[in-house]
Amino acid sequence: MKIRRYLLHEVINRPDFQKYFDCSGIQGYQTNKNKVLFLKSRKDNQQQQNNKDRRCNICNQNLLDASYCSIQCKVF
Repeated sequence: MKIRRYLLHEVINRPDFQKYFDCSGIQGYQTNKNKVLFLKSRKDNQQQQNNKDRRCNICNQNLLDASYCSIQCKVF
């Protein structure tokens, strides 16, 4: 397993990590044809929009279709 950088944050390759950890409910992203997960919660510098229905259960980050924004949030 390798930790990589994406959008100034550490990410891990989802297919490699899901062999060891239940990744369900974590928002995934695509970078260079790889599916990745953020290791730590990413604090959005942009203003939060009130019309978003989906938010991380822990840090309130806007999400598309998941319950957690990162591995860190799912563990806590």
